[in-house]
Amino acid sequence: MSTSLKEISQCCLTRLLNRLDSISHIKNKETTYCEHFIRASSMGIQMIRAGIWLFIHTAFPNYLERTGSDILKKLHKEL
Repeated sequence: MSTSLKEISQCCLTRLLNRLDSISHIKNKETTYCEHFIRASSMGIQMIRAGIWLFIHTAFPNYLERTGSDILKKLHKEL
């Protein structure tokens, strides 16, 4: 009986996710690795976005006066 590459990769991915789910940080947050990955990635992207707005604001102080700080305040509330 031969095992297909797809079955092997699914098995390896399942094992990896099970190991990652056992990381204490993730357990303390009562979430799965995938949920943690999505939330942390989303917050990181929002931080980058805020940084870009703040960078533009440094060059043009009259523009985007609150955009970057508003994003950061929103993220702070979520944490």
